[in-house]
Amino acid sequence: MVVPVLHASIPETANAARPVARRLVFGIPGIPNTQEGAGSSSSSTEALPEVADEFGVDTALADIQYEEDEIYVGRVFKSKTDCKIKLAIHAMNRKFHFRTPRSSPAMLLAQCVGNGCPWRVYAVLLDASGKFQVRQANLIHSCTVHERRNYHKLATTQVIGEIMQSRFVGIKRGPTATAIRKIMLDEFHVNVSYWKAWRARELAMDHAMGTMVGSYSLIPAYLALLQSSNEGMTCFLESTDAEDGGRRFKYCFVAYGASISGYPSMRKVVVVDGTSLKGKFGGCLLSASAQDGNFQVFPLAFAVVDSENDDAWE
Repeated sequence: MVVPVLHASIPETANAARPVARRLVFGIPGIPNTQEGAGSSSSSTEALPEVADEFGVDTALADIQYEEDEIYVGRVFKSKTDCKIKLAIHAMNRKFHFRTPRSSPAMLLAQCVGNGCPWRVYAVLLDASGKFQVRQANLIHSCTVHERRNYHKLATTQVIGEIMQSRFVGIKRGPTATAIRKIMLDEFHVNVSYWKAWRARELAMDHAMGTMVGSYSLIPAYLALLQSSNEGMTCFLESTDAEDGGRRFKYCFVAYGASISGYPSMRKVVVVDGTSLKGKFGGCLLSASAQDGNFQVFPLAFAVVDSENDDAWE
């Protein structure tokens, strides 16, 4: 199927090009205020602390404390899974193990495994949003060291993935599975297997950068935006019907307008090649390029296909 061109959803009017004036509490130094013009960037930057003091922003930020793994009555978690993960991190940092004798979609009860230990956390569902709130919390321990020694069992793939998620934000690769094993051993004194560390790394990457399935689902919208912003561009997307009623990606072809318009000036030799994609779904990346008068590589088009076969090349 050919991806349609997206049209602008906001009609062009006489006021469409007029900049919208906004009063920013937090600004970026060097960016001028739209109300004062480009020549007053320094004055607008100097006025930012006064605006922040007026609204009490500095005082509010100074009072904020990072909750980390602290558990207290009234703390709200975004979901039941998030509540269990935060409880597991709390227990691993304090070297004890807990169990969940009662658990349902609307409540969660966690108790220390120690015989007669009073440690207990009770959380309930707040509303239809799925958030959980701690209603009761007794954080005093009376268990022995022998009873607390199985805290390493709380280091599941989900818990490790939550701990490592921040290490993948804004970073291309993040720690490897071997590095994750070392981090867990140094910081939490928990020895995990290589396979568990590898699965935790995959979960952390999915949470931080998105899943591969989600990336494939964004291809139609991405190609439509490319067509609307690149004149003369040619792109083609083909998908097949899946068993569950959805669509499954098969082929994708992209040739930018600059490459198409520049081809008549190239040497009349086209080089095609393909390479395997190292990912969960595999596939091949095909490319076509030419050579300009200065003997430099000039890219013409590229495609993502299932494999290097006759149908894909056609």
